[in-house]
Amino acid sequence: METHVQGNKKALIFDLDGVLRNTSKLHEMALRVACAKLHLSQDWEYVDLGGLTTPEVFWQLSSTEGAQVQSAKLGEFIHQKKIFTDSRLDSISINVEILASFERLAQDYRLLLYTGASEPSVKAYLNRIGGAGSVFEKVLISGFNWGSKLKSSSFAAIAEELSLGVESIWMFDDSLKVKSVSEFSGVNFCHVYGDQSSECNFLPVCSENCISRLSEDSVRAVVGDAA
Repeated sequence: METHVQGNKKALIFDLDGVLRNTSKLHEMALRVACAKLHLSQDWEYVDLGGLTTPEVFWQLSSTEGAQVQSAKLGEFIHQKKIFTDSRLDSISINVEILASFERLAQDYRLLLYTGASEPSVKAYLNRIGGAGSVFEKVLISGFNWGSKLKSSSFAAIAEELSLGVESIWMFDDSLKVKSVSEFSGVNFCHVYGDQSSECNFLPVCSENCISRLSEDSVRAVVGDAA
């Protein structure tokens, strides 16, 4: 993938689902369908599952079952969620406004995509946005070519890979869990909440660097100068 900007300029890392692609409601519905099929509890809130890959969601929701039962059900859980989402993903809206700004942002910052979505789902998004995806210096997929967003070592590895200090890296995500991990690792965090709610549901934890929707103006206002 072509690298537009390198060197010591700040790096902006964007989550996919709930940030660049408006999939929060779809994924919640898909998870509830999968839970119903496998007779798992639905006594949970989607906001508490943000940032998790589908296997990580399953392990959390099925934690009261034995390891043997969990292992037997994991594949079916993933399959049921995939069936539900695959036929609907192309109709889901994406953040077109930020797409139009990527080229300009890429002149001043290093752009990365970091997601817990599956590889086919990420490919579908990149195919859908066409050439706009070439602005991403790296596309990092939890459990595929990179570690989990819930491990601080994953952010440390990004800083090392980019030859940047963690203070020069910003993560734009909709997950409180990712906020905690990224900030623990020293990476700056901006909560993007507009796909899940009309107002930030992390208050008062999220008292600053909190925006409803990505746009060029909102990104630049949060991050500041490129260097």
